[in-house]
Amino acid sequence: MKYKFAGDCDVPEWLLAEVSTLSKISCVRLKLITRAVINELSGGTLDVEKVMKLVPPNINWSDVKAVLAAISFILRGAVCNAVNEG
Repeated sequence: MKYKFAGDCDVPEWLLAEVSTLSKISCVRLKLITRAVINELSGGTLDVEKVMKLVPPNINWSDVKAVLAAISFILRGAVCNAVNEG
């Protein structure tokens, strides 16, 4: 399946692998993590302690880094490919 945020190409395999980790995080917490990533992409800093408080305790640090990379990839791709809200 092709996605606009991926430049109308298939999504990378590593991103598909992270979907299971993303699904372990509530949508509210995921939204707060996404805001932290947006802050970093906008030139700010990423508050790692805040992010670690938002993820469930069964998610380890390497999975958190992968989640942050996945969110960053999606956001960067959406901006680069001019994805609309709808």
